[in-house]
Amino acid sequence: MTLRGTVRAALCAAACAAALSAAWGGVAGAQAPARGAAAARAWRAAHDHEVLREFAALLAIPNLASDSVGIRRNAAALVAALGRRGVAARLLESPAG
Repeated sequence: MTLRGTVRAALCAAACAAALSAAWGGVAGAQAPARGAAAARAWRAAHDHEVLREFAALLAIPNLASDSVGIRRNAAALVAALGRRGVAARLLESPAG
């Protein structure tokens, strides 16, 4: 999988996890997954344009391994996107930079 595909999967997973977490709050029993999936679908449908705008903005950032400034911008954008979804994320740097 490419870095861009990995980023896309991470954003989708974070959005779904946030929606499912909110939907499952206080919901118990065998119906919780079905309610969570329905809530995730409803959230996605209600936020289609927002998600696409955010994704397009992410894709507009240069994403070449040789471009360390662009890679850092990508990483910062992902941390910000995760933060907006209630996920505490932070950047980790390798000693080589």
